[in-house]
Amino acid sequence: MLWYKAWLETRWRFIVGLVLLTCFGAAVVLTHPLMENMQVEIPNLPGSLGESVREAFALMTTYRGYVWSQWFAKNLLQFWTLFAVLLGVGGFAAEAQRGTALWTLSLPVTRRRLLGVRAGVGAAELLLLALVPSLLVAALSPLVGQSYPLGEALAYSLMMFIGGMFFYGLALLLSTAFGDQLKPILAAMAVSIAMGLLSLFSKRLADYSVYSVMSGQKYFNEGAPPWAGLAVCVALAAAMFYASLRVLERRDF
Repeated sequence: MLWYKAWLETRWRFIVGLVLLTCFGAAVVLTHPLMENMQVEIPNLPGSLGESVREAFALMTTYRGYVWSQWFAKNLLQFWTLFAVLLGVGGFAAEAQRGTALWTLSLPVTRRRLLGVRAGVGAAELLLLALVPSLLVAALSPLVGQSYPLGEALAYSLMMFIGGMFFYGLALLLSTAFGDQLKPILAAMAVSIAMGLLSLFSKRLADYSVYSVMSGQKYFNEGAPPWAGLAVCVALAAAMFYASLRVLERRDF
């Protein structure tokens, strides 16, 4: 019953996310011939921003670089992070607004169990949001005369999911701490945007960013997963989930 209840609460956010990400993934593959034949003059920008722009254009010269830069490091990264936040918020904050929180808390289960089930359902949905569109990218690649290894698509999807648990854990914590849904969304998105801007303007910070872990940048460049970064993201997500439990157990509805 609890698992089904959590699914009902999140199903439309998940379905919308799956449809959007699937469409974006297909668009990345199908527009590759246009991008390949497009003649673009590389702007001569100064500093780290110019270096990032030149690196982005250099990646587009191979199909592997194109898929990684346009999908795993861009479209999937951005929209998956958004839906990690959207699936993380809600729960008791939403029920408190609707006036149904007391009914849920009256069920013969602990608050720890209630939050654990909801977090588990959201995590499963996020895993599918990372896997399904990425595997579709690999499956559609022959349509444009290219091939992309399913193993690489799977590896990048798992790194996206594991690293992105940082944002999911943050959204769960904020949603448990605040009494509405808007504040957690705005706060979590502000954190994600700030981290993205810092990474954009500082090459040194970009190498240690959660986005670098989520996109599998080290795996792309060196062929080795960012084990240390993944471990840090998991540890932070676990810490925020534990903090969410503590807040929820002490909160008076």
